[in-house]
Amino acid sequence: MPISESDKNKVLNNIRRDRVLELTRALIDIPSPTGHEAEVAKFLIDYMKGIGLKVQLQEISEGRYNAIGELRGSSGGSALKLLFNGHIDTSYSGKEAILEGGGYKTKSYLVDDEWVYGAGSNNMKSAIAGYVEAVRAIIEAGIELPGDILIAGVSGEIETGPVDEFRGCDYAGHGIGTLHLIRHGLAADCCILGEPTAFQVTPWHFGTVWVAFRTRGTMAHTAFQDRAVNAIDKSMLVYNALKSWSEGYRDRNVFDGMKPNVIVSAMRGGWPWRVSRVPVFCDIFMDVRLSPEMTVVELKAELEGWLAELKREHPMLDCDVEFYGTGAGTQIDGKALVVESICAAHRQVFGGEPKIGGVNFYSDAAHMNRYQIPTVNYGLSGRLRTGGEGFDPAEGEHQSISDLVAGTKVYALAALDIASRQRD
Repeated sequence: MPISESDKNKVLNNIRRDRVLELTRALIDIPSPTGHEAEVAKFLIDYMKGIGLKVQLQEISEGRYNAIGELRGSSGGSALKLLFNGHIDTSYSGKEAILEGGGYKTKSYLVDDEWVYGAGSNNMKSAIAGYVEAVRAIIEAGIELPGDILIAGVSGEIETGPVDEFRGCDYAGHGIGTLHLIRHGLAADCCILGEPTAFQVTPWHFGTVWVAFRTRGTMAHTAFQDRAVNAIDKSMLVYNALKSWSEGYRDRNVFDGMKPNVIVSAMRGGWPWRVSRVPVFCDIFMDVRLSPEMTVVELKAELEGWLAELKREHPMLDCDVEFYGTGAGTQIDGKALVVESICAAHRQVFGGEPKIGGVNFYSDAAHMNRYQIPTVNYGLSGRLRTGGEGFDPAEGEHQSISDLVAGTKVYALAALDIASRQRD
């Protein structure tokens, strides 16, 4: 049975600015870079238990957890089950000396009583606060829904991955928490994921493939450099050719009007502590975004063929290509229930149609869609104090408090809609 307008209004009236802001700040103030999420996971468990949810601290590995809260419905499983998913790890630790903006730090603060700054405020502790306060508002309104509502604060989502000597929990990300979640018993009919889309309804996103080009040279002292092959010099052939390849790749793989981004993100070569030696290696690391219509194996075949041609042009080039991180793109039907529900909730709160489209970033939606949990990204963060949307590299992460409240209302209305429906 549909929820009445009177009950909807009761729920919306229970969403309080001070409360959702307080929870957001509390989450920000607990440092939780990838690999070190335990403290914030335990805090979230205690908080959700305090508002009346059934909770589970799900261990992923030693010292790493998912925080799961559940509002049980009355139907005994015949109604739809909604999952709110969001990661509790942050992109930065707050200790990076080169990142000076306040939005990179783990101590929250307010600007103009409208913007909250701090690591995770944008990506995506504000969304988790929105989930929790939306469910609290439903509980306080005394509404018993037929279906269940789940909240999962997951560890290890941030795009990090082990490579070379960079090993261990600090580099164990890219969705390990969500994969553990759905491989160990969590089931839902659909999911809302609050990545920072600035209220864009986002039923698809590109994939991401991490590629290493490893170029080798030969050893020699500087005094005898004419007898050796300089790996850095040779790698420049690869670098310059990649710049040309990437533009063609982007033009060939436009999806829904958007080009997939490609970036050379890191280079390492030689021994900085012994520069009296010709470098015997130079590695180039690249991130390639992948259309939902393209497979990882297709990209690998293309890059292997491209490198083989480059070697034919430059016979002295000793270089291999290696894929060390892969995540396919994802999309769901624009008419899926979860998409239509979040659009309807957005219209009710904002009085107009939401933007609908994709993004160049990667999210856990890819994992959930693979397990038949249709997932839409719809985030209440992403608007900048300096104007526009996205991310401000000078200031770091921040969140509009007005958007935080409005987004919480959207989440509440979507939850009321989905959890009131019977499963077909």
